[in-house]
Amino acid sequence: MLAFIAITSAILAIASADHPAPYHAPHPAPHYDEAPKPYSYGYAVTDDYSGANFNAHEAADGKAVSGSYQVSTSG
Repeated sequence: MLAFIAITSAILAIASADHPAPYHAPHPAPHYDEAPKPYSYGYAVTDDYSGANFNAHEAADGKAVSGSYQVSTSG
């Protein structure tokens, strides 16, 4: 019985090797819109206990980016 299973498996392996899987072209890569987008961003932290005071602001109009930051610590 074991010999029958081994021979049958070998015949099936040979028969399936005769017909490789069909070739399918890969899907095209997705297109992402990477055009510059306007944005504005800012944050600020003030800690009276430690005296730390810092902030940053940044803005972009799609062509140029401008911004500033400030750090102030009590010494």
